[in-house]
Amino acid sequence: MEDFERDFFRGFRTLSDEMESLINDFLRRPMLMTRTRVWKPATDLYETDREYVVRMDLAGIRREDLSITCDGRSLLVRGIRREVAPQPMRNYHKMEIDFGPFERHIELPGPIEQGGVKASYRDGFLEIRLPKAVERPGREVIVAIE
Repeated sequence: MEDFERDFFRGFRTLSDEMESLINDFLRRPMLMTRTRVWKPATDLYETDREYVVRMDLAGIRREDLSITCDGRSLLVRGIRREVAPQPMRNYHKMEIDFGPFERHIELPGPIEQGGVKASYRDGFLEIRLPKAVERPGREVIVAIE
């Protein structure tokens, strides 16, 4: 039953991702673009024994245009990809590169030690390493037997 549920919900996530992509492709048409639209960069999230790692594709973004905040269970990355100098009118056949502000809110699978979070930005990829919080044993509770 668990495999069915996992595959069922994975199908919904895939459908949701495809619908979002379809809508974003439609909205990218130059006549419909607005300055207030916020885009979401492609992001990977994985974990090791000791940490969660977030890797984000942010090609062409300056380090000073990035902002990262986190609390014990989530991460927020914001920034802006600035457009290059205005170009003469172009006849686009494909337009997939987003410009303007972006924001990505990521719920982490577990709690983190906020003091040890480290970020690096190289070759267009932002990598954030978030050490997992040390599990603290719960209080001992004496349970009465009836």
